[in-house]
Amino acid sequence: MGCGGDDEESPDPTDQEYPELTTEDLVGSWEVVSIDDETPEQTVAASYPEAESTITQNSFVFTANGSWTRSFGWLLLIPLDAETVQQFTFTQELNGTYTVSGSTVSFVLDSVDVKYDPKDLGELLHAQTEEEIEEAIRLDFGAIQNYTGIIRENTLNLQGSPELVLRKQ
Repeated sequence: MGCGGDDEESPDPTDQEYPELTTEDLVGSWEVVSIDDETPEQTVAASYPEAESTITQNSFVFTANGSWTRSFGWLLLIPLDAETVQQFTFTQELNGTYTVSGSTVSFVLDSVDVKYDPKDLGELLHAQTEEEIEEAIRLDFGAIQNYTGIIRENTLNLQGSPELVLRKQ
């Protein structure tokens, strides 16, 4: 019994009922609006504050047959000295399968493809090769990722880790 409170327990937010989703609800192309309450632009800018950054790709595509693709890319203009700016491009494509059960969306990762150019600058910036980044993504992703999916109009909120907000394109 708490001090000054009533005897009733507060509801557990994890016990909330969410509307059921279907595969048809997800099919299509979705722009990533935020990751853990930050825009993709904020995430890149925080990692490379000295560079000018532009997001070039930023989407999820869900198909009716249960496959998904996550494409993300950006361009950095990195000042090397007072007169020289180096262009750096990074692309990442994740592919896998997904299932929907109730309000739960489960993702399985099948493949990862990371590319950056120029290679030497990418290895300097990331302290890893493309292959090492791909392996780190696979390990971080794990066997399966489960999210609670909530759709409101053209917005899909995937509650999990990380929390994603997607907008239907």
